[in-house]
Amino acid sequence: MDEQPEKSLNPVEQRIRGYTQKIDMSVCNGCDECGLRCSGDIEMSESEFEAIRRFLSLQKPEEAARVLNQRKEVEFTEGWRVRYCLFRDMEKNNCFVYPARSLVCRLFGYARWLPCPIEKVPVALDDAVEIMQAYSRLERKTFEGWMKAKGIGEGPGDRV
Repeated sequence: MDEQPEKSLNPVEQRIRGYTQKIDMSVCNGCDECGLRCSGDIEMSESEFEAIRRFLSLQKPEEAARVLNQRKEVEFTEGWRVRYCLFRDMEKNNCFVYPARSLVCRLFGYARWLPCPIEKVPVALDDAVEIMQAYSRLERKTFEGWMKAKGIGEGPGDRV
């Protein structure tokens, strides 16, 4: 989550904020191997949705539109396809909203069930299950689901 004021977060979100702030992301600097696991329709809490919208509003509109309008589906010759996250920059092969990404994205490499694909993260955090259980009690929707619930338009410019 981005720098949303602590007082506007509920106790579960405050706990999640404290947890994610203690994760040492220095081993991930410049790496995007987890990004190959980004899939579409990830659910997020309302505060995560708002954090991503705030982050997008601070980006150059043409750059945000470039990423949000990219085709996020890749077809393979074997007949199967992968649908990536709305925020995956398919041209630069990275997460466009990385600083504001949701909890599940932050846990890649740090939860035993989401191991680092190149084993760069030395230790999974033991309390990740407890944090995810607390997180599961929050109302969650996809980014597009929150847009619809809040009556925000459908165009790419409306996402920011």
